[in-house]
Amino acid sequence: MSKIRFLAVIQLRENSERFKKKIFKKLKKNLTSKKIIFKNIKKLKFIDKIILATGTKFKNPNVNRISNKLNVDIFYGSENNVSYRYYNIIKKYNPEFVIRITADNPFTEVEYIKFLSKKILNKKNNFVKLDNTSIPYGSGVEIFRSDFFVKNLKKIKTNYEKEHVYEHLKKLKGFKVYESPKNLSVFPFRVTFDTNEDFIFLRYVYNIKKVNNIFQIGRKVFNL
Repeated sequence: MSKIRFLAVIQLRENSERFKKKIFKKLKKNLTSKKIIFKNIKKLKFIDKIILATGTKFKNPNVNRISNKLNVDIFYGSENNVSYRYYNIIKKYNPEFVIRITADNPFTEVEYIKFLSKKILNKKNNFVKLDNTSIPYGSGVEIFRSDFFVKNLKKIKTNYEKEHVYEHLKKLKGFKVYESPKNLSVFPFRVTFDTNEDFIFLRYVYNIKKVNNIFQIGRKVFNL
């Protein structure tokens, strides 16, 4: 296997507490949130591999249906200790950098991934993300160095930190939050997929307004 430099991990789970079975909901024709994300990030040629990552097979028995349709690897790991799940992903695939994407975000913006992928190459940076107040909620990603993550895994103590990957890492040297560049800045409206209200809105912008990215939403829906 050739060396993986950038590994994109789409994080998902079947048993969402707020919106049951949302990962199978169709947002646009036959497209689920996961399919939309995969279709978009597959265009980024610098990404060497894309995988799905979820909890245990027992609690996520149907996620393999998605991986089979997308023809991508699926990684089963700890249900609640997401940090340890990423440790095992790194152990298996040995990437230099990990791009963490949550499957709740069909409008994950590829331009933001491009921007951050350049910033992580700065040797002073170990973990990069965009300021949430400068981009739509649900359009960003996080990119971190694998060796930095593994080195600091043992320092993650609380259950909250174990479930939310960046909570402990943001306290460490090399954690950098960037403002969105002016040419990519968009008012921080909500484009994540957590509730039924989110589902209704996302179906509306996809199927009625016919938009495909956050910049089109800004123009066609919010007149920004």
